[in-house]
Amino acid sequence: MKNKLLEEGDVIILPLNVNVYAEVPKYFLYSNCKGEFKEWSRGEIEISGELSYFASTYIVVNTVSDGGGTGMGPNDIYPDGHHVYCEMKGNKEVKEYKRNLA
Repeated sequence: MKNKLLEEGDVIILPLNVNVYAEVPKYFLYSNCKGEFKEWSRGEIEISGELSYFASTYIVVNTVSDGGGTGMGPNDIYPDGHHVYCEMKGNKEVKEYKRNLA
């Protein structure tokens, strides 16, 4: 069975103690940015502790294939990645969204 990529309208449930790649204040990513909440960066986070509010239900609002490139060597080719953009929703809002998609 081939894995299916996420599409717009799909619902994702992220529980506690899972790792995700997200855009968050640098404070949560780098030890040398303590107290830095104005500048944001992308990186891998674990949904726990101060970031436990990320444990929620999300709706995929957009997906793109982007970010590929080449390296220094003749065969250093990096393919595009599948980027998924989501919005956090409460259970009532998810049911309404699913109903509107049908």
